[in-house]
Amino acid sequence: MHLQILEWTKKNSYKEIKFLFIQFLKIFFYKYNFLIKLKSQGNIVINDEFNNFKKIHVPQCLNRPPKYQFISQFIAIFMRRFYYTVRNLTNWISFTLGFVLLIAATIVVKLIPVPIGINQDSFQIGFTSFFLVLSYSFNSSIFITLPVLEREFNLKYALNVMGCRVLPYWFGTLLFDVFIFLLTLFIFFIACLIQNCNYILNHFGIIFFILSTFCISYITCAYFFGFLFQKSNNALKFYPLFSYFIIYSLPWILVGLIYLLYNNDYLSDDTYVGLNGFCQVICLIFSPLFNLNMSFNSISGDFKMSEKDKKYFHLTIQSTYAYIGFNILTAFMYFALTFIFEQKKYGLKNTLQDESIYFILRQLNQIFILKKGQKQQLINTFEDVQDSLVKEEVYKVNDSSEEKIRVNGLIKQYDSGLVAVKNIQFCVKPGEIFGLLGPNGAGKSTTFSILTSLIPKTYGSIQIKGIEVDKGIMQIYQDVGICPQFDCLWESLTPPEHLYLFGRMKGLTGNDLNESVQYFLDTMQLTDFIKKKAGQLSGGNKRKLCVANALIGGPDIQFFDEPSTGVDPIARRFLWNTLNMGIKLRNSAICMTTHTMEEAESLCNKIGILINGQFYTIGTPQQLRSKYGQGYTITFNIEKQNNEKVKKILEDVFIKVVQVHDKREDYTAFQIDDNVFSFFKAFNVCEEVIKKQGLIKDFSINQSSLESVFFYFSKQQKQKDDEHNSQLNVFNKVSQNAIQDEEQNQIIRQ
Repeated sequence: MHLQILEWTKKNSYKEIKFLFIQFLKIFFYKYNFLIKLKSQGNIVINDEFNNFKKIHVPQCLNRPPKYQFISQFIAIFMRRFYYTVRNLTNWISFTLGFVLLIAATIVVKLIPVPIGINQDSFQIGFTSFFLVLSYSFNSSIFITLPVLEREFNLKYALNVMGCRVLPYWFGTLLFDVFIFLLTLFIFFIACLIQNCNYILNHFGIIFFILSTFCISYITCAYFFGFLFQKSNNALKFYPLFSYFIIYSLPWILVGLIYLLYNNDYLSDDTYVGLNGFCQVICLIFSPLFNLNMSFNSISGDFKMSEKDKKYFHLTIQSTYAYIGFNILTAFMYFALTFIFEQKKYGLKNTLQDESIYFILRQLNQIFILKKGQKQQLINTFEDVQDSLVKEEVYKVNDSSEEKIRVNGLIKQYDSGLVAVKNIQFCVKPGEIFGLLGPNGAGKSTTFSILTSLIPKTYGSIQIKGIEVDKGIMQIYQDVGICPQFDCLWESLTPPEHLYLFGRMKGLTGNDLNESVQYFLDTMQLTDFIKKKAGQLSGGNKRKLCVANALIGGPDIQFFDEPSTGVDPIARRFLWNTLNMGIKLRNSAICMTTHTMEEAESLCNKIGILINGQFYTIGTPQQLRSKYGQGYTITFNIEKQNNEKVKKILEDVFIKVVQVHDKREDYTAFQIDDNVFSFFKAFNVCEEVIKKQGLIKDFSINQSSLESVFFYFSKQQKQKDDEHNSQLNVFNKVSQNAIQDEEQNQIIRQ
């Protein structure tokens, strides 16, 4: 900074410096007296909104780092399941459908005539099992919809990268679903009592035991098969059918097919007995509904066969307790599979995007096709950016160890061959806000998604607090807050319920939790919407809630992707104040993308501009303005009819003057090149000539804004896109000409 002042004084004479100092004092005292006068006359209405921000009590817990607590996360997940279930119409429909079928079981079964020679209790128990299978098949969507919905809308991703562990997530969800199941079971037994269904009541103990173990095995089965669905609507519509026709009916079809082969003498006695027993055991393990039906049949006595039949069915399990054991085994198996599948495929070590067999193919491609040295070959194809600020940042990344966020040699290449991020390097120190800027298609969102584990990187290193993102994931993200570009909100939850959810994820309890929730409701101006569901909030209020979710718990590393999109100006200032307060409380490091230059200049200590996947420059706002700013800008408060007169006067003094757009009404700006600009001439013309003539009301002189620097680099992105498009056009023309030549040659040959 001192060098910049020294260089400026060399370029300007003592007379100019003295003149500027006098003008500064005149303007300062003029404006100060003007404001005092207006205030005394009552013409200024002071906005107390910003003063109120200072009065908001800051909870002491925001000074402490977040911590993992199993019970807190368990309660958070349980409560979010409760709110979603009771406020969702489709859940009530599914519950009612199952309830009606259970009641029907107690009425219809008693009306069906019992065939002669068959025990009435055995017959009625067997028929009841069919209604139970039907009921639990068609209300199964209650258990599967929410996990699928959370993966579909990246809500599970938001929970993961804010510190939610796999065990509390599934245990909390499972416990609530068990309560729902036990409620239906209670209704069923009450209906049996009212209808005097003695065939059920006489076996109450064993039937309750069967259904209790079936409950856990069937719910965990739904969790596992939920990974087959990418859309929650599809899971809602098709899983009940899948449950009945695949999970329940397919085992019976297999058993019947084996018997049919035996009955037509395709199988010997010993082969049939062994194959039939093996098939039934496998079906009992993998199909809870098949197990439910078989266990009720064992109670009803259907397996009390003649000596002749026992020759063929002696491997069939006749003990009811054995079926209970299979239920417990199935529950453990499906829960373990869900846990493993979650860790390997949907956990933080991989991504939410790799949801198909293509994930395996991509991994094989990286192992067997990507050879040593291919990374360097790829880097050699990138454009060499000679910016000194970028090189200085590379040196910092390789030299220092103080940074909370360190990105080194990050490359992202998609399966199509497109390289979206090209060997970028940057670091974020404690107490620093790093802004990621760039035009559309520059690679901002891709970089942000890699940093927050939404998509995998191809090459490079990403370290958070010195830990590689690929290792020790849960430890890293417990102290991280994330606000993605999309709104990670449950539409049926209110703002306070969201804050309680994520506050518990960070280990907050008791008064600390209550104070934190109230603090962020106040700072984000959401107190008027505490009873509104998130789905009913405006776009701006949704963004504010997402920011609050990221900040609650006091994480000292935060990622924000365009946090102020759709937020009104006053609320935006509150949001900025809250971010700055977080920096002070925890000395946190923030990495953010933004589309507004005002936000970048107001918040960011350091800015990197991405062009075509590469950093073209990195530095403080002042560094970027000084190095790439094109001259100075004089802004006038002026009536439109005077624009041309003022421009002509400026052109007489500075020769080259360019009029630039100003967003404010009744304001016009003119840009003047560095080579011809002089503060002495500028003040003299504006103050002594133009203002005295009454052509303007007021004026200001500024160095070129960060926005002009951004536009300067954006043009290079456009040039690259135009070059790429022209190359594609040339290639298409050459291809078309080659095809036409080949067609003409074929005609000649014919």
